[in-house]
Amino acid sequence: MIDPVVHRPEILRLVARLREAARGSARPHTLIIGARGSGKTTVVASAVQAALGSPRTSRRLTVVWVGQDAVALMAYADLLLLILRRLTGASDPRHAALRRERDHVGLETAIVAALDGRVLVLVLENLHHLFGAFGRTGAGALRGFVESSGSVLVVATSPRVFRDVTSRDEPWFGNFVTERLDGLSASTGAAVLVSAARDRGGDDVVAFVDSEPGRARIAALAHLAGGSIRFWSLLGTYADASDLDDLAPAVRLVLDRLGGYLTGRIAALPADQQTLVAELARGPGAQSVQELADSAGQDPKVTGTTLRRLTDAHLVTATKVPGTDQRTTWYDIREPLLRLHIQWSDLDSVARAGPASPDPPAVPDLLPLLRRWHADSSLHPPASPLEELFLAARGDRAAYAHLPADLRALVDG
Repeated sequence: MIDPVVHRPEILRLVARLREAARGSARPHTLIIGARGSGKTTVVASAVQAALGSPRTSRRLTVVWVGQDAVALMAYADLLLLILRRLTGASDPRHAALRRERDHVGLETAIVAALDGRVLVLVLENLHHLFGAFGRTGAGALRGFVESSGSVLVVATSPRVFRDVTSRDEPWFGNFVTERLDGLSASTGAAVLVSAARDRGGDDVVAFVDSEPGRARIAALAHLAGGSIRFWSLLGTYADASDLDDLAPAVRLVLDRLGGYLTGRIAALPADQQTLVAELARGPGAQSVQELADSAGQDPKVTGTTLRRLTDAHLVTATKVPGTDQRTTWYDIREPLLRLHIQWSDLDSVARAGPASPDPPAVPDLLPLLRRWHADSSLHPPASPLEELFLAARGDRAAYAHLPADLRALVDG
């Protein structure tokens, strides 16, 4: 367990709800909302572990965890069968037959019998995906079972709010206590990094983070972390002091371990959405619909529709910039690491296609910019096109509008 985050107030509130469910008839269902990597799983796992640490509570609760990587959950009956198998530790052909016949009542009755008076804490990660697969009928059936049995407490996570829990027409409307995770601050992220480094004996990292250059690097890294506990933990686990000082090697270590995950997220998108994500990532920052349509070779109306879908999916941000034409919306990649992943993949491909070079491998322009800015707040003379844009943005609203949001924050500061 990572010490700097186990006392987050969200965890303490969830522990209280779990204990309340164990000691009475209340079932305060909880939905935790937070960006990917913000620590949703850590919050739930820490709360469950703390609650079950009490013998009185552990005797009354049993936990079934349906993780974000769970497969073959395409209908409500699939979920019921999975719960039943987890509770009994066995695969009973009779239960499989109930699933095949979509006999929800039969499966629910078997679950209640297996609970034997205990309360089921049903942890559902990525609830928006599950409800999307089950449909309104399946989500309603789950709600009916939870209410009628009185034996189920749902603890769910999602990267965003979604219609199934916000619309008055949906069966789960108003039935969740919502916890929003804002992500880790730079100081808490640094504490996570130090904790992970200490666990592996990384005394050089601990000392460096406490130095003046180290604090400057932590500030630069915070622009890329997006509040992600995973980001800071990976840094503490794999980076040494020299990696952190240079900055680029530290970020590369994180991306090497998240590369498959990031590539998978992009690959899961429809082709038209992949194209726009890639174009946004390869640019210096925010772009308008017309600019993206031109670079992607698309009709602007199609581009605008696709960008709205990407915004709804929380992959892209859409903002209006004061001081510019308010008819123009500026779109940008939400996660800086996703942009860096695509840019670095492009740089690697170019390097592999050319002659071997003794020079250090190229890095995305953002990393030297952040390192220089946080070291002395000076970028004169500019060393890259992005630095030129950054400097111009301090007096030119058009240049400002094209910057990524985190770099706009530096200009504003």
